[in-house]
Amino acid sequence: MKTSFLFLLVLVIGGIIGWSVYTKKYPAERFYGVGPSDTRPFTVQDKWELSWACAGPIKISLKPTDKRHPLLIVNATSPTMTSAYQTTGGEYTLQIESSWPWEVSVVDVPAASDTSK
Repeated sequence: MKTSFLFLLVLVIGGIIGWSVYTKKYPAERFYGVGPSDTRPFTVQDKWELSWACAGPIKISLKPTDKRHPLLIVNATSPTMTSAYQTTGGEYTLQIESSWPWEVSVVDVPAASDTSK
């Protein structure tokens, strides 16, 4: 049983490390850690994506720095690797709640006419 748990943990952590390749080549911001965290402020233009991976339950809230109400992005109760498209730019911070290793990337979405990426 202990060996199975360790194998599963290694697989999940390996998946999180590999996730950074999946989340595009050049994220605007990347945050990672273990446990709850509030990120430093970051600025994005309209049309961007928030990608995350976590080895266990995770809750991510997007908080505008202009004191508007935070937006709950995810409240997953199991390991997850996915993303959420955002349409509105501005200055934000992220509030991340998890006791598991996690990685969150902020990725600019190129315009449809930009074929260089």
